Amino acid sequence: ANEYVLAIYADCLVDCGRGVDASALRREMIDHEPRNPIIYNAEADYQLRMGNPTRALEILDAARKLGVENDYSFSVRGKVLEALDRGDDASALRQEMIDHETRNPAICTAEADYQLRMGNPTRAMEILDAARKQGVEDDYSLSVRGRVLEALDRRRVE
Repeated sequence: ANEYVLAIYADCLVDCGRGVDASALRREMIDHEPRNPIIYNAEADYQLRMGNPTRALEILDAARKLGVENDYSFSVRGKVLEALDRGDDASALRQEMIDHETRNPAICTAEADYQLRMGNPTRAMEILDAARKQGVEDDYSLSVRGRVLEALDRRRVE
């Protein structure tokens, strides 16, 4: 079977509650250096959910070394870096993607959320406004926008 079929099979295993088996299959595929970023992203995401951010970063680094990253890879990398207490690195990565006008709303929203958590609601709103202007907004962006507006409103009252 080719890597796309195996990636779908791994997703099916996850859906059937067999995440450990799906992870083993993806790790076996990664050992053969597939050219499909979805495999690396899914395994890194799984490792992060299982509390293994260091392993998740190793997987993403392997994909980067092979040049098989996509926008979602950067999104997962940002989450992993934050889990490793490297929020500034995650922010810089997302900001670079934003500066290059990413079409991925998750990257913009994650950075706005990070800025909000760091106490920078004005910067968070700038990011969300730029995303809206570029047409890169989704339901989650709107949710974060609501929290940012609340934070800005609290600042005006203080």
